[in-house]
Amino acid sequence: MGIAGVLVGIIVGSCFGGVGLVIGGIATMVVSVVSIVSHPGTALAGIGIALLMIAVGLLLFLFFLWFTFKICPMAFRSIVDLCQRLLNRGESQREHNFSESDRYTEQNEKTEQNEETVTHTEEKDTDNYSDKEGES
Repeated sequence: MGIAGVLVGIIVGSCFGGVGLVIGGIATMVVSVVSIVSHPGTALAGIGIALLMIAVGLLLFLFFLWFTFKICPMAFRSIVDLCQRLLNRGESQREHNFSESDRYTEQNEKTEQNEETVTHTEEKDTDNYSDKEGES
């Protein structure tokens, strides 16, 4: 599988490793707190180890989230762009399409034009109505 296998291994390992360390840290904390009366030195060491396990587990899980939601989409987009350039003879497909901001601007301009038309129509209707009242 090569590089893809390594990436999947990193993602899955950081997720389940992080969750496992947090659960193990909580279990170690509970056991240490229960045994603090009988073995205070060992219990305090256990509490410290539990806190370290929880901290490392949370860091691994945060790495998993960052990798999944920041790096993977960026890598996917770059692979898609590479394939599009190869298939379109060096031209990027994005150069031919409007960008999202251009589409948004066009939609806003059309909406503003429609609102102006409606406003002018309503003003004419109001004028006609007031003229009819004056005649009565």
